Amino acid sequence: APDRTRVGAQVPPRNAETMWRAGEGSLIGAGRAVRAGITENTTMDMSEATRILIVDDSEDDSLLISNQLQREIPNAAFQRVDTEEGMISALHEHDWDLVISDHSMPCFDSVRALKVLREAQSSIPFIVYSGHYDQEQGLAAMTGGADDFVYKSNSQRLLPVVRRELRNSQLRRAKDRAERTARALSLFDEL
Repeated sequence: APDRTRVGAQVPPRNAETMWRAGEGSLIGAGRAVRAGITENTTMDMSEATRILIVDDSEDDSLLISNQLQREIPNAAFQRVDTEEGMISALHEHDWDLVISDHSMPCFDSVRALKVLREAQSSIPFIVYSGHYDQEQGLAAMTGGADDFVYKSNSQRLLPVVRRELRNSQLRRAKDRAERTARALSLFDEL
């Protein structure tokens, strides 16, 4: 079986099974492996994948996050971006279930990443995962709209936070669908 922790292409659209293409971001952990310069495609039903966007300049940290989460969320697909432009592109190209962002990057930070996410009018959960964050900054991030913050030195806390935010996101989507259905049904008159 191919090593699914290597960096490959971007996450395909939800309705595609094996459509892959190269891009700015990096896919980690789903459907494509790179070995000695040879690219292999493996089929994975991406319509059922939990899609997690990682905003981090460190490929190593992104691999650690994806490996940690992949053990508990085997259907997860990850894409890493490290610039504002890359994040905007990823948000326009795909539907994401969660965003995990480092705070301190050379050309981007979690504050700006959160602003980009909210400007896209997105209610996608946003978790700050950083080694360069103090408690005051974390609380300020949550006041500013982040759903949580986790210290990289406390990585065992990341999985429960991710599970909680994914569950809450699913509940919000189900509630939104139910409300849309109720509104649509209220437009019909009894015959």
